[in-house]
Amino acid sequence: MRLEYLNLADNNFSGSVPATWDRLSSLKHLLLKGNDLSGHIPDTIANLTGLAELDLSSNGLTGTIPMPLFSIPIFNFSNTLLHCCSSLDQPCASKPSLPGSTNKPKLVKIVGFASFGLFALIILGAIFIYRYNHMHRHKTNVFFYVSGKEKKKHSLQCKFLFS
Repeated sequence: MRLEYLNLADNNFSGSVPATWDRLSSLKHLLLKGNDLSGHIPDTIANLTGLAELDLSSNGLTGTIPMPLFSIPIFNFSNTLLHCCSSLDQPCASKPSLPGSTNKPKLVKIVGFASFGLFALIILGAIFIYRYNHMHRHKTNVFFYVSGKEKKKHSLQCKFLFS
């Protein structure tokens, strides 16, 4: 009675959807996609007023979808033999459960921002290294002897630039 999430998707179950599931009054998510369920959707499923998600897609279900099921925020009846259209032109799936529309846009944004951040970090690192090398040029002392009457040690300071 307190069950809130029931995911029986992709289990090759056959038969009909049990009419007694309306007793699961706390049920919020019912996922039955990808099985071999047949028959009609029981009218009692509409009594599950707390459902936030119902996925009956990719089954052999037939008949008409009870109108109250279209008020569930996330529903998917696609790839069934159910009549998805009515005089109100109801779709077979709500937008959040359509393939490719779940979390992919968020994932694409995250990957995009991470890629941009990594690229910016690499560019800033290259600029920092260039500026550091440019400002801290390596100085080297070179000593040489001058021949003649006075032998003195002279030094010449040279700057070597590394690129």
